[in-house]
Amino acid sequence: MGKRLVLSDIPVHREQDAPFAAFFDKNDPEDLARVLSDAMSTPVPDIGQTQLAQINEQRARQFADEFASLVGAAVARTR
Repeated sequence: MGKRLVLSDIPVHREQDAPFAAFFDKNDPEDLARVLSDAMSTPVPDIGQTQLAQINEQRARQFADEFASLVGAAVARTR
């Protein structure tokens, strides 16, 4: 969506790999303060809808490839 995200560094957030995400150590309030300060002072790049759609398509393809690999590995283990 072209928005900046500030997220804790827990695995489920890292999985999302959002283009404009900034991660902070979930156990470090000073790190959160630094990341928030940086996020508020750094503008999100102004990208067009076409470029944003390309980024989203690339991420969707990567997810699909990784998911297919996991399913293939799971099927292979059951044989």
